[in-house]
Amino acid sequence: MDYEQYLYGEETAAARRGRALSWLASELGGLAAIVFAVMIGLVLGAWVARVILDGDRPVGAVPPTPGLHHMQDVKADGR
Repeated sequence: MDYEQYLYGEETAAARRGRALSWLASELGGLAAIVFAVMIGLVLGAWVARVILDGDRPVGAVPPTPGLHHMQDVKADGR
Protein backbone atom coordinates (compact mmCIF):
# COMPACT_ATOMS: atom_id res chain seq x y z
CA MET A 1 0.00 0.00 0.00
CA ASP A 2 1.51 3.31 -1.02
CA TYR A 3 1.02 6.64 0.68
CA GLU A 4 -1.72 7.91 -1.68
CA GLN A 5 -3.73 4.75 -1.25
CA TYR A 6 -3.40 5.05 2.53
CA LEU A 7 -4.40 8.71 2.38
CA TYR A 8 -7.36 8.48 0.00
CA GLY A 9 -8.47 4.91 0.59
CA GLU A 10 -8.20 3.95 -3.09
CA GLU A 11 -5.61 3.89 -5.80
CA THR A 12 -5.36 7.19 -7.67
CA ALA A 13 -4.94 7.57 -11.43
CA ALA A 14 -1.42 8.91 -10.89
CA ALA A 15 -0.46 5.82 -8.90
CA ARG A 16 -1.88 3.51 -11.59
CA ARG A 17 -0.06 5.49 -14.29
CA GLY A 18 3.19 5.34 -12.32
CA ARG A 19 2.88 1.60 -11.82
CA ALA A 20 2.12 1.08 -15.53
CA LEU A 21 5.13 3.19 -16.55
CA SER A 22 7.32 1.27 -14.13
CA TRP A 23 6.16 -2.03 -15.63
CA LEU A 24 6.75 -0.73 -19.18
CA ALA A 25 10.26 0.48 -18.31
CA SER A 26 11.11 -2.88 -16.80
CA GLU A 27 9.82 -4.77 -19.84
CA LEU A 28 11.68 -2.52 -22.27
CA GLY A 29 14.86 -2.85 -20.22
CA GLY A 30 14.60 -6.62 -20.36
CA LEU A 31 13.98 -6.54 -24.09
CA ALA A 32 16.97 -4.25 -24.63
CA ALA A 33 19.17 -6.64 -22.63
CA ILE A 34 18.03 -9.58 -24.76
CA VAL A 35 18.67 -7.69 -28.02
CA PHE A 36 22.11 -6.63 -26.79
CA ALA A 37 23.00 -10.22 -25.82
CA VAL A 38 21.87 -11.55 -29.21
CA MET A 39 23.94 -8.93 -31.04
CA ILE A 40 27.05 -9.76 -28.98
CA GLY A 41 26.44 -13.46 -29.69
CA LEU A 42 26.18 -12.84 -33.42
CA VAL A 43 29.39 -10.79 -33.48
CA LEU A 44 31.32 -13.38 -31.46
CA GLY A 45 29.87 -16.22 -33.54
CA ALA A 46 30.92 -14.53 -36.77
CA TRP A 47 34.41 -13.94 -35.37
CA VAL A 48 34.78 -17.58 -34.27
CA ALA A 49 33.49 -18.83 -37.64
CA ARG A 50 35.97 -16.59 -39.42
CA VAL A 51 38.85 -17.88 -37.30
CA ILE A 52 37.82 -21.49 -37.95
CA LEU A 53 37.24 -21.04 -41.68
CA ASP A 54 40.40 -19.02 -42.32
CA GLY A 55 42.59 -21.67 -40.72
CA ASP A 56 46.11 -20.56 -39.84
CA ARG A 57 45.86 -17.07 -41.29
CA PRO A 58 46.04 -14.58 -38.42
CA VAL A 59 42.87 -12.67 -37.63
CA GLY A 60 43.01 -9.26 -39.27
CA ALA A 61 45.48 -10.30 -41.96
CA VAL A 62 44.68 -9.22 -45.49
CA PRO A 63 43.27 -12.16 -47.47
CA PRO A 64 45.37 -13.34 -50.41
CA THR A 65 44.49 -11.54 -53.61
CA PRO A 66 45.15 -12.69 -57.14
CA GLY A 67 48.41 -11.02 -58.00
CA LEU A 68 51.39 -11.78 -60.21
CA HIS A 69 50.82 -15.55 -60.28
CA HIS A 70 47.27 -15.05 -61.48
CA MET A 71 48.42 -12.72 -64.23
CA GLN A 72 51.11 -15.18 -65.37
CA ASP A 73 48.52 -17.95 -65.54
CA VAL A 74 46.26 -15.78 -67.67
CA LYS A 75 49.16 -14.96 -70.01
CA ALA A 76 50.16 -18.61 -70.33
CA ASP A 77 46.61 -19.65 -71.16
CA GLY A 78 46.29 -16.91 -73.73
CA ARG A 79 43.22 -15.44 -72.09
